[in-house]
Amino acid sequence: MSTVHFALVNCQCDQLGVSFPNYDTTLGSKLRVHGTEDQVRVFTLNLSSLPAGVSMTTMQEVPEEVTWTHFYRVRPSKQLSKLKAGVKSGHITDPKVYRIKMCEEVLSEPFFITKSSSTKQVYKRFVGKKEASPQASGSFDSFGMSMNAAVPVF
Repeated sequence: MSTVHFALVNCQCDQLGVSFPNYDTTLGSKLRVHGTEDQVRVFTLNLSSLPAGVSMTTMQEVPEEVTWTHFYRVRPSKQLSKLKAGVKSGHITDPKVYRIKMCEEVLSEPFFITKSSSTKQVYKRFVGKKEASPQASGSFDSFGMSMNAAVPVF
């Protein structure tokens, strides 16, 4: 996913979305990039190199019968930054209780591991999925995901 992320950042394409056709308890072994033919061409030109074992196929037409879906980032509700802000503002009076709740929160969504280019921190990026209408529009983030815009899954 890091390669896809860097290519999306380099081509500055917020209208390219990704889908995971085999999404279940894992993201699966397929990733599709969705956009106009020109956008996908610019994206592929920005791919530096594909990791070993990864291949790319030619562009395909979207079949008539598809499911439209949002793939989006899922974040834990309890975060260290919220703890620090809450202690500073006085909303959290017992940091130990908050830390225990942070540890208890378990995300069941599939994820990929990535590294921040700015902070160099390695983290899990959890991916959620929900059905959408074909008319759902919007932009995608730098990982090709969105709570607003939908992509076809086939």
